[in-house]
Amino acid sequence: MSHSALSEALRRYAGNPDIARPRVNDARPRSSGYGGIKRSMKMSTTVLRALLVAGAFTGASATAAFAVDPIGTWLTDEGKATVRVSNCGEALCASIVSLKEPNDPQTGRPKTDVRNIDASKRNRPIVGMQILMGLRPQGPNQWAGQIYNPEDGKTYDARVTLESANVLKVQGCVLFICETRTWTRKG
Repeated sequence: MSHSALSEALRRYAGNPDIARPRVNDARPRSSGYGGIKRSMKMSTTVLRALLVAGAFTGASATAAFAVDPIGTWLTDEGKATVRVSNCGEALCASIVSLKEPNDPQTGRPKTDVRNIDASKRNRPIVGMQILMGLRPQGPNQWAGQIYNPEDGKTYDARVTLESANVLKVQGCVLFICETRTWTRKG
């Protein structure tokens, strides 16, 4: 009799003393009658339950790993900058913490916000500048706010999506025209 047939027979006849129990002829040694089989079934059930619990915790930790927020340090898609996303009051924000090329090749000095449409801000350094502002949750793993682009000196509507624990999609839009960049978690 196969193991599944034995399991079915035990389930069907267990606890009913009026039904004759079938003899099982297999090569497994038993100490006495059906006790060895029941003990084996109990052990299998216990092991199965333990595996299911372990699997549930493993699945929960994988889900929890993905359910992280975007707070942390990110490398922009072209590797030009390292950006740190952090809490800023009730929202998230992000600032540039380093640049691949931090100095202006013409002056040898740290790069400044020379393209800002506000002339009073053109002397502020790029490193330390806040580029994502007011990011508020818009659903699971999504935030919306504004993004400042120091390459053109303009601010755009932004949508940030945490694709996985280590991939952040950053999208800047003007009306219906959008550009998406992929950042990767650093460290």
